[in-house]
Amino acid sequence: MKRKIDSIKGRLIYNRRLGIAEPPFAHIKSILRLDRFTLRGKRKVNTQWLLYVCDSHMSHIRSGVAPDFPSVAFLMGDYVTGSVSAAQIANGYTDFLVLADVDQSVLDLYQATMGTTMVIDSSGIVRMNEDYKDGTRLREVLEVLP
Repeated sequence: MKRKIDSIKGRLIYNRRLGIAEPPFAHIKSILRLDRFTLRGKRKVNTQWLLYVCDSHMSHIRSGVAPDFPSVAFLMGDYVTGSVSAAQIANGYTDFLVLADVDQSVLDLYQATMGTTMVIDSSGIVRMNEDYKDGTRLREVLEVLP
């Protein structure tokens, strides 16, 4: 492995990875302060990890995407707290409209789970329904909305 990384091609790949893969983990560790899991068991740890990942994605959408599309209503779905006001306050999203999906109707209707980014145009057509990655696809979809 050391030989692969020390090659010119390996160095280029590794440097690219540093710029793409590492910043989200650094954000989660330093800004969101997740340096260890507080829950035990694979399922609970996975849920806790997904909460941090979703928060990281929402922070990116909030600061890097939403300001460029002021005429678009951005909503956040909450599957965990079961209360709109608790979700907004707990997550610091008082400027976002939060939907508390307590009966899982959004999940059932759109197959939208934690981490799913959806774009529904003004006529109700679903333009995007997929896991959030880096915001590139979201921007592409938002830029061509009618």
